[in-house]
Parts: sequence; C-alpha cells; structure tokens
Amino acid sequence: MAARLLWEAGSMSAFAPSPTTSNDRPPANFARAEAAALALLRSGRRRDAHVAFVELASRWPDVERVATTAAVLTLEETGAVAARPELERVVVRFPSSATAWGALGQAAAATGDRVAAREALTRAVSLDGADARLWFALGRLRFMDGDAVAADEAFAKAVALDDRASAAMAGRAAAANWLGDWVTGERHARAALAVDPADADAELNLGVACLAQGRWEAGWRHYEARWRTALAAGARHRWPGRRWRGEPGDGATLVVHAEQGFGDTIQFARLAPSARALGFRVVLAVQAPLVRLLDRAALADAVVPFDAAPADAAWHVSLLSLPRFVPPGDGRPYLSCDHAAARPARGPRLGLVWAGSGTHANDARRSIPLEAFAPMLAVPGLTWQSLQHGARAAESGRAPWPITPMPDVADFAETAAIVASCDAVVTVDTAVAHLAAAMGIPTWVLVPAMGRDWRWATATGGRTAWYDAARVVTQRRDGDWATPIAALAAAIGRGIARGGAP
Repeated sequence: MAARLLWEAGSMSAFAPSPTTSNDRPPANFARAEAAALALLRSGRRRDAHVAFVELASRWPDVERVATTAAVLTLEETGAVAARPELERVVVRFPSSATAWGALGQAAAATGDRVAAREALTRAVSLDGADARLWFALGRLRFMDGDAVAADEAFAKAVALDDRASAAMAGRAAAANWLGDWVTGERHARAALAVDPADADAELNLGVACLAQGRWEAGWRHYEARWRTALAAGARHRWPGRRWRGEPGDGATLVVHAEQGFGDTIQFARLAPSARALGFRVVLAVQAPLVRLLDRAALADAVVPFDAAPADAAWHVSLLSLPRFVPPGDGRPYLSCDHAAARPARGPRLGLVWAGSGTHANDARRSIPLEAFAPMLAVPGLTWQSLQHGARAAESGRAPWPITPMPDVADFAETAAIVASCDAVVTVDTAVAHLAAAMGIPTWVLVPAMGRDWRWATATGGRTAWYDAARVVTQRRDGDWATPIAALAAAIGRGIARGGAP
C-alpha cells in the first residue's frame, strides 16, 4: 500500500490540530514541515520522505495522517519486522485508521502471523469498505489461507470499487483456477490483461487456465510469464549461454535445466530427446537426487547436477519452456531401473504414498491421513509397500493394516528400484506419481478437488495424455477422501477377484 495514497482524495484538507507541547507552534511550522515531507514523497525520494515523516510524527504525534504515513513508510523502507511494532502503536492511538489497520495486516502477514493479519485486514475493511486496496489485501490473505471462495469475494469487491484494479482481476483468475473453474479463470485473466497488458500474474494465470483446458500452444506461451513473477524467484540462475527460443542446433550444446519440483523434472525430462533431434548436444542439469535415475534413461547426452552445467554451452532452456518448441511426446514409459528391490512372493504388491512435501502450497489438501486408506489396506490378497519419504514416513508403523516401511534411500534411482518391485502404486499428487507412471507401473493418482494441478485437469475418464500407465482419481468434494478411496478400494478388490492382480 503506497504511502502517497494517504494524501489523495483531499486528505490534506482534513488537518488535525498538533499538540500544544511541541516547541514549534502549529499550524505554520507544522504546515511547512508537512509540505516539505510531502514534496519528498511526491518526488520519489521515499527514503528521505521516511526520515521526514518519522521526524514529523515525533514532533506532532497526535496528527493521525502523519503517524500513519510514517509507519507505512517504515513498512516499505525497512520491512515488516521493524514496522509492525510501530503500526501496532498507531492503531492503538488511532483505532479508526483503516489505512493503519491495513498496513498492520500486511506487516503481520509478511511476518507469518496470519491470524493477526486476518484480524487487522478485516478491521480495516470494516472501517473503510470503499477502499479497493484494502479488499485486495484481504483477498490475497484469504488466498494464502487456502480459502479461494472468500478470496474471490474480496477481490470482486475490489474490482467493483475500481474497474482498473488489474491485480484484483488477476486475483480472481487465480481463485477461479484454484477452484477448478478454468473457463472463469481465463475470463478474469483476460480482463486483467485488458487493463494492464504487462501484468505478469494475470498472464501466468491465463497460461494455467489454457493448459488446464488442453489449449497447449496458447498455454505454454502465456505460461512463460512465470519468469516475471515471484513463482520463479527460486528458479532464477545464471545459466551458461543464451536463452534458447527455438533456434536450430547445429551441434551446439544446449543446457536443459530443471526449474520446479522433482515431479516436474521427471515429467518433462521426456522432452530432452526431442531437443537432441533438433541437432543439439543436450545436457540435462537437474536436482542431484535425480541425476542417476535420468542418466540411466539416456534421455540426453549428459545428466549433471545444477552446479556442473558446462560453462561453454551456447544455449540454455528450462524444462517447462521446452514444450513451446518441441513435440509434446506421448504417454509411453521412458524411465527404468537396473533391478527391482527384493519382494515377498505372496500376492500382488502395491506401493503407497499418502503425503507430499509439507512446504507445498496446497499440502493440506493434497496429502491424506494414512488412516483414511484403511478400506484399501484391508482388501484381501494384497501386500503393501510404503513409498512414503520424509517426515511422515514413520507413520507406516501405525497403519491400520500391515505395510512394509520405506527403507532409507540415497536418491530417486534407489526409489525406482523399490517402485519396480510393486505391481501397482497408489499415490497422492507428488513426485512418486510421476516416477511410477514414467516407469510404466500402473499408478492411481489421487488429486484434490481444490488446488488441483493443471496437468491433471485434462484427464478424461481418469486417463491422462502424460502417462499411459496413470489413472487420475479426482476428489469430488473438498475434504472428502473417503468416497474416492472407497471406490478405488472396490475397483482394486474386483481386479484381484478377476485375475489375482489389481
């Protein structure tokens, strides 16, 4: 929230008397000092303006707009940690200041205190329901909380108040995409871009909506906007050579690098051979735990960890940018392992993954409590192998039916050996889903109703173009995993009854 906005709409006319304890008697001295500070702010000298307003606030602490502007500038110039105590003092002194409450909400959100942020922003909009910026801030917080419905309501109020609020329109696009309403997401994204063609968040959401609808050319083109958003902040890297945009190979070295998670890398590594076919020497630069697995697949001329990318490469491109320039491939398996791990001789063996990374934005919805799988674990004639990695792997010891724990593994090559020992895999939407399906192991992928990833949205009848071996099982009602798990358990049981295989 820019501090300069405090001074718009005639707010300077609402002069509040200065305290009589100041050595400089108002209004003349105050008016001159305020005008000088305001001139700094309007000229873009925000750091100097911050100093000036802090001085003003110390001399005239009873002037609400001065105290509020000083605190907001502290938020902008020095960050949320420094600003939050100051903003808390301001709202105590001026409890009717919607701007101060709004800034406090943003500071609390930035420091990870969403409860305080929600309270502050709710208070702000109750004080000034005509400020589109406050509704937008509340919408962003609601979206961060995973409540896309409430987020959309707040964004819609911002747009109703300001029909040029492209950021709020982009927020509505993100909320619609999160809810799986890709058509509406596309409509809101296009509305935002009509107002601001440079809005990267809007274009990214347009790309996601197009991809989810299977409109690949437009989807991949607009998805490139991610490089201009916070989404790709952790993926930016100084790669060797120029960024490749479809130029001919002529024997040059092209570094094709991973960008997002392990699953994304596995999914799009299939495209490396298509880049080789264009005349490049392709070097895959990927996360270290994937190097051995992908090297054995011979998808590229070399597979290296990030820090070993050849410095003399002529070109570089992200794995998720490759689909713009090469054929998309098909669903046939393209990964394997040297040998399968040992397995018991009795009955079909199924692998199970019930949780993804706890840091994932939608982990609360995509991960499933292990006890929810009880109907499936109880199907007679099966043995179960945990493929769960990370903090929740130890839960296998508390499973309602016996499940072999996941052994320690060094990388995905060792995980692949365990996956290869399974007749089928049941997994939430995480990297093992891509690994097992890319190996040709029959794989059921359990996908949440809200926050469903665009790559599973095009599945028809459970079948996805990405993997012939995968079947997508989509949750129909938010929070209800019992229904799809019961249906899948019944299907597995029927398969066992028919032929002894799931």
